[in-house]
Amino acid sequence: MSTQGCSQELDVAQLMRDLSDSLERENDLKEQLRFSEEESKVMRKKLSDIEDENESLAMQVAYISIDPSSNPSRGVYTISWAVPKGRAWAGGS
Repeated sequence: MSTQGCSQELDVAQLMRDLSDSLERENDLKEQLRFSEEESKVMRKKLSDIEDENESLAMQVAYISIDPSSNPSRGVYTISWAVPKGRAWAGGS
């Protein structure tokens, strides 16, 4: 075998190793992308749930009223909650 033939075989072997390494990196990146997409989906769901809870709490605060029949001179107030129809209160017992 000539020196040139041996050199070409080494070049082909190196190219095959490089190709194999590149394919492995590609597969790793695809797996990371799938994981990131799934994590993003979970985080969007959590954010949506938190936004819904925030909206519910904001509505609860908006509907708190102080009963005018209470006696403020004695420092006694009656607080009533009015939850709009069709909305369930998210907390409490």
